[in-house]
Amino acid sequence: MISKKIIMAILAVSIFILPWGMAAPPAVRIRVIVAVVNIRAQASLTGEIIGQAINGTILEADSQQGEWYRVKFVPKNAAAPLTGFVNVAAVQLVQSQPAPVVKPAPTAKPAVSQPQPEPPAPQPQSQPVPPPPAPAGAPSAYGSWVVGGGASIMTYWTSWEYSVLESYGRTYYHRWHIFSRTGLTGFVEKRQLLKLGPLALNLKGEFHLGLLGGTDEDTTPTRTHLSDGGSMFGFDVLLKVAYPIPSGSGISVAPYFAAGPQYMIISSNGVGSESDDSGYAKGWTENVFAIPLCFGADVDFKGLTLGLEYRHIIIAGASTDMELSGYETWFYTGQTGGVFHINLGIRF
Repeated sequence: MISKKIIMAILAVSIFILPWGMAAPPAVRIRVIVAVVNIRAQASLTGEIIGQAINGTILEADSQQGEWYRVKFVPKNAAAPLTGFVNVAAVQLVQSQPAPVVKPAPTAKPAVSQPQPEPPAPQPQSQPVPPPPAPAGAPSAYGSWVVGGGASIMTYWTSWEYSVLESYGRTYYHRWHIFSRTGLTGFVEKRQLLKLGPLALNLKGEFHLGLLGGTDEDTTPTRTHLSDGGSMFGFDVLLKVAYPIPSGSGISVAPYFAAGPQYMIISSNGVGSESDDSGYAKGWTENVFAIPLCFGADVDFKGLTLGLEYRHIIIAGASTDMELSGYETWFYTGQTGGVFHINLGIRF
């Protein structure tokens, strides 16, 4: 008799304890598929809004009550998670097992709460919103080799001073000579030899061949024409500091400035037209050593580079083989000049 009572007591205790010892139903993961979803305190459109979640947010739901999931979330500036409800039309299951369905408990309508419209349900089989494109960086083809050629127009001014010994002493004459030459250029450039933050340090080598042009003597009030021909040959090595500007259109621009040593040999055929210029008739040459300062921009598109540049000679020195009869000839340090360049290159 005692054993039956003990058995009955154990069964009664087991029936009372067993529901409390059972594992809670597994939670499911849901993803927000609208721009913003309201999290409410009750499973109702009139429930108080206690939080919000944006598109793509993953929430855990432990049950489903009609058209509502009960979820846990951590609002801003809160230490502990809260429990609320989101509408099933605003979310999508991440895993296939649905949340357990629980009959919703009746809730009282709040006295003052105003209904908040839910966002429209998404279209079936909607595709996830792609992430925004990453910001464009410097053109990937900028750090490369460029080889090409072009044309140039040069005007070079050189200052000569003549000295002749007269019976009463030495007489001095000072004149400017102006060389104008139009010709061809060729170049090779290594881009981004060194990267300096957003800037690129390039190394460029060029040669110049002047084929057309003439030489004048700058006198007051008019110029005297000394030569209607001649030629020019020169080369230089330039260090360029460029600023490549990013672009997503396939065309990019890189403004730059550059400087470096330059050598030129300029010849004139010496067709003097004035009696006091008869010494020019046999022609002459000048050797020029200069440092130009260059300003320009390179435009890159479809594997090609179009370059526009102006350069101005800031430092120069020169020598000449001119020997005017009875004169001694030397130079001031006033040599200067300007060059316009346009070139087209191929990037490798």
